[in-house]
This record gives sequence, structure tokens and C-alpha cells, in this order.
Amino acid sequence: MSYTKTYQKNFYGTIGNLGVRMTLNIHENTDGPVKYDGYYSYNHVGKNIKLSGIWPMRPGKATHIQLTEKVGGNVTGTFSLLPKSYSDYTTLIGSWYSTSGKQLKVNLRSVTK
Repeated sequence: MSYTKTYQKNFYGTIGNLGVRMTLNIHENTDGPVKYDGYYSYNHVGKNIKLSGIWPMRPGKATHIQLTEKVGGNVTGTFSLLPKSYSDYTTLIGSWYSTSGKQLKVNLRSVTK
């Protein structure tokens, strides 16, 4: 897979009613989905939770960025997020799902670090 552009974006916002910050490394490429890695943390805890995932782009369809979170090597939750548009990460809106099925709304906005 050939990566054409790699960059980092920082976000602040909420998961449910809890404040969070997130950092994503975004790997755009010419022949496949956009890939992500990074971390997020709850403001009141401050411990980083690892993230990785993809954006399975499909022409003519709004698809969500799918991120998986891991703690101690175990999957603890997933995100389904929709950016404003391709390469416009000013906002990410969607849901977080725990492995037990709990769902919370996610609202993130991009910020300079």
C-alpha cells in the first residue's frame, strides 16, 4: 500500500458527558482505505488509551471511521465517527461502543495542540 500523506490531528470533546482529548495519526493513501493510529484520554483520568482503525471509503456513500481501542492488549471498545468530509477533520461526530454493548455519543473538534 502506498501512503501519499501522513499527518497528525488533535481533538477535544466529549464521550457521553465526559471530557476527552484524542490524537490521531492519519495515513492517507492512493490505493486503499485511510488508516489511523493514536490514543485518547479522559480529562479526569489522563491515562492514554490506544486506538487503531480504518476509514473504509466507498464512492457515493457516507462511511464512518472505525476505531478500536485497546487496554493491555484487550479490545475495550470501538468508535464509529464521521468527519466533516474527506481531509476535513474539523469535527468528528458519532458513537462509542463498549464491549458489553453500552453506547455513548461522541463529539470532537480539531484543535492545535
